[in-house]
Amino acid sequence: MLTGRRKPFRVAAGFGDVQSLVIDHLRATRPERTPARVLDAGAGRRLPFPLPYPAHVVGLDVSEAGLAENDDLDERIVGDVETYPLPADEFDLVVCWNVLEHVRRPLAAVRNLAIALRPGGLLVVGVPNLTAPKTIVTKLTPHAFHVWVYRSVLGNPRAGLPGHAPFPTHLRTALLPARFRRALRRLGLSVQAELRYPSGMVPAVVDRRPTFRRLWRMAEAPWRLAGADPSLSDIVWIVRKPAAGSVLPDDES
Repeated sequence: MLTGRRKPFRVAAGFGDVQSLVIDHLRATRPERTPARVLDAGAGRRLPFPLPYPAHVVGLDVSEAGLAENDDLDERIVGDVETYPLPADEFDLVVCWNVLEHVRRPLAAVRNLAIALRPGGLLVVGVPNLTAPKTIVTKLTPHAFHVWVYRSVLGNPRAGLPGHAPFPTHLRTALLPARFRRALRRLGLSVQAELRYPSGMVPAVVDRRPTFRRLWRMAEAPWRLAGADPSLSDIVWIVRKPAAGSVLPDDES
């Protein structure tokens, strides 16, 4: 849960932290062995973490090809997370992982997903930490550079092709941690946990090129001087829709 006033987050030991919070919630709110209805919003090719709980998983994504390759899904919907007319109060769990940084109106997407969540249901959102150096570098460099890194440094020849990362990013300021936290509350959602963790992308890139390693040390120096951990480049928000109450409109993007 949220810890302290100055740092309303905790560092995740790994994806097991997210998984355990989700599973504990489903076990507490669902009858034993009753499948949960799960929406993977921006599903891509697989669920972001294993879900060892009976579930009927619906995938929503703009990429029909990506959905077709996703073996975790029971249903597939081709559509945009911002605008697709999802049924209200339908899902016990909604997962939106590494998606909001790619949409123009992230809060509109969150509102759309929250409406689809059943009262008492859980929304799990994974986003980059906009206050971390990795995200700032991503924001300041063009998409063509990201594709080059994936292909030339990470050795992924299909990078940037339709349905394959890296995808163009918008990284709207609405995703800044403090702003996003306030927006969730304005929408009538309750923040259960804010977990920060290091991305595996940074070491995968900087460890392969000495030049990148030197540049990265320079980039992260201000954070270390300020006593902050520059490696905490990603955030998982675990949010609950109150059992009573409604999702409020929010005009910010």
